[in-house]
Amino acid sequence: MDSLILILRVLLALGAVLAVLVLAHRYARRTAGTATGERLLTVLARQGVGSKASVVVVETGGQRLLLGVTEHSVTVLSTSDAPAPETAGQGAEAFSRVLHQATAGKHRSPAPTGSILSPAALKQVLTAGLGGPKG
Repeated sequence: MDSLILILRVLLALGAVLAVLVLAHRYARRTAGTATGERLLTVLARQGVGSKASVVVVETGGQRLLLGVTEHSVTVLSTSDAPAPETAGQGAEAFSRVLHQATAGKHRSPAPTGSILSPAALKQVLTAGLGGPKG
């Protein structure tokens, strides 16, 4: 009976600790401004330029900032407007155009037909890969 009471006390204490951790996490997220899931600042790139210095590109509020970061300070080196985000269709069209330009004029052999284990498919692969059947 004493061990049952001890187990219940341990579980109750563990539950209280977990509840405090969950509440502290929610409070920290709310005060950091990320309770809605929206990021206020996005680091786009970082490049080290010394042992304790770097250049960072960040985006916030529709602007991009080029920052010089050292151990003791942060300096704004340049600012510019952030580019408009591409829609999914624009990105796909641009990719298709670049792919077509890259493969223009290049002859590609057709894909093997039938079973990969069939002699006809093996002959087709050998013909395409070696410039003609051998033997």
